[in-house]
Amino acid sequence: MRKKPIYKLEFYLVKFISFLANKFNFQTSIKFGKLLGKLILLLGIRRKLVFKQLIEVLGEEKAKTLLPKVYENLGINSVAFLRSKKFPNEQKIANPKEYLKIVNTMKSGKGVLVLSAHIGNWELMGRKALDYFPATSFVNIPKNPFVANLILEQRGTKNAEFLEAKPSNFFAALEVLKKGKVLSMIVDQHPGRKGVEVEFLGMKTLFNRTFEKLVEVSEAEVFTAFILQKDGKHFLEIEKIEGKVETVKRKTEEIILQNPEQYFWLHNRWK
Repeated sequence: MRKKPIYKLEFYLVKFISFLANKFNFQTSIKFGKLLGKLILLLGIRRKLVFKQLIEVLGEEKAKTLLPKVYENLGINSVAFLRSKKFPNEQKIANPKEYLKIVNTMKSGKGVLVLSAHIGNWELMGRKALDYFPATSFVNIPKNPFVANLILEQRGTKNAEFLEAKPSNFFAALEVLKKGKVLSMIVDQHPGRKGVEVEFLGMKTLFNRTFEKLVEVSEAEVFTAFILQKDGKHFLEIEKIEGKVETVKRKTEEIILQNPEQYFWLHNRWK
């Protein structure tokens, strides 16, 4: 109960940012996003953690260069997400036919498991995917219930369903795949004690293994899906892949190391 006032304060702050974000035109909203990112950095929100993780993975010199870019990307993507419901067609993907790799695989009748990470504008990728196929997202829900509801409201469309990523929902997620449907998961966050130990980006940590269990039981087809920004445009990279922890981990590392400024370093990945 003691956290409730903080939760409400966070909620009203997000609502205020959303109000401003939706008042601007597209180009001005990008400038606002950059300014928001600079403000978040100036306020020191997770700055020590972000800088520490950048140093550990990429070295101090590169970390100093990337730190402001990481926060700028955070600000731009946050504003874009908060505008997405009012302006659903504002942002476009340069190569949307990548989604057809998943569509064509669905025709076999097998379930499709789509794995991704917090890089680029992952919310845009998920939202645009729903124009091609319905999907259930196996997601972590924020602790703040007010912000959680706001996020789900922004994400929700007639083709979207959500399952909270917790052990008790494993069989519900499995059922989605057994019915030949699409299940999506973000797998780069620290999974807690139930993960499997790996070396991720050069350091030992735990990695999500739920998807590997789902594949073993369901025999679903597996794809990695990432969205990256290049020259002001969003590009998809969707690839059929073996549903093993080591294979998915290596692919995720590759994408992050090629585009470190677009990764969401604010997670405490090596706790």
